[in-house]
Amino acid sequence: MSEPPLLYIHYDGEITADHNGSVVFCSNQPVFIQMPRDVRSLAALKNFVAQAIGVQDTKRVTKIYYRYPVKADGNFQFKRYRLRDDDDVKLIRGWHKHFSTILLLELFVCLVDRCEGGSANAGGPDDDPTTEFEVGQQFENKEEVLMAVKTYSIRRAVQFKIIESDQLKYVVRCAEFGKGCE
Repeated sequence: MSEPPLLYIHYDGEITADHNGSVVFCSNQPVFIQMPRDVRSLAALKNFVAQAIGVQDTKRVTKIYYRYPVKADGNFQFKRYRLRDDDDVKLIRGWHKHFSTILLLELFVCLVDRCEGGSANAGGPDDDPTTEFEVGQQFENKEEVLMAVKTYSIRRAVQFKIIESDQLKYVVRCAEFGKGCE
């Protein structure tokens, strides 16, 4: 039986690109820790990471990105992949198990403060990937997008800034945009 993967967790920095376009995870205090065999779901991974970096009581993990190598034009570059569900956790575990050269799973996690008196229970609405937004996502009308933004803001305990608003377009950005999470 192979050893569980070693995680290299970045959480207090940013995601950048080098001069070749390769993704770089930057962090002031990265953490190395072995991923337990029983961590097989996204919710369990989020909880494990929060405990590993010692923020389980004050912050919660909202997003996890995985950095993986690809060969392009004879050179290796790194790309990022956002873990969105339990299948993605199984996928990165499978890569580690199948390719003996992948000894380390490098992750970047986005954190938000927990609401006072609130909690983020595993398997709750916070872990529902359908409550996420994507760049360029479209809605039937402005009322629908306003309701979606308000619901998301309440569920995630995040604030948004309105970037642009007219009859055809409503552009918002998380108030934490640019601080490592996009």
